[in-house]
Amino acid sequence: MKNEYKITKKLMMTWANDLYLYSPVNIFLSVLWYIIGACGLLLIIINIAFGADFIDWFLSIIFILLAVFKLFFSRFIIMSRRYNIFSKTYGVSEWIRTTEFTDNEIIVTDHNSINKFRYANVNKIKEKNNLVIIFLDSNLVIRIYKNAFVEGSWDECAKMLGFAVK
Repeated sequence: MKNEYKITKKLMMTWANDLYLYSPVNIFLSVLWYIIGACGLLLIIINIAFGADFIDWFLSIIFILLAVFKLFFSRFIIMSRRYNIFSKTYGVSEWIRTTEFTDNEIIVTDHNSINKFRYANVNKIKEKNNLVIIFLDSNLVIRIYKNAFVEGSWDECAKMLGFAVK
């Protein structure tokens, strides 16, 4: 079975939310940043109620700005940098990603880069609409799109991976 799709900057930027929602570590860190932001808001309320000097206001605003940045912007900056690195490495702004499911391994080809993964390294598989995310032992993921199979289908692939299709 073979899955192919074109990687563009716009597509990679959509990935910033995908892993963010599925990773337990990211969920924990999000809660932590929400708490830090809430502490900043609480400090502002205390500053208003009891009066404050410059350092109190400064700390309040820093807490809130850090929380907002980490929660809403940092992952997009990271994904943009990742795209720029790939684009520079491959020498193109868009490329085809091919994911082939053979009898022995998963072969992911990005432009001229080839990576091979054993099926034993697959930890879990998550589906979200048309997107399928395959989580591997090495904290890597493989993304495939159900409608991007050029050979076979997602149902066949899911059976081969031992994943129950919804």
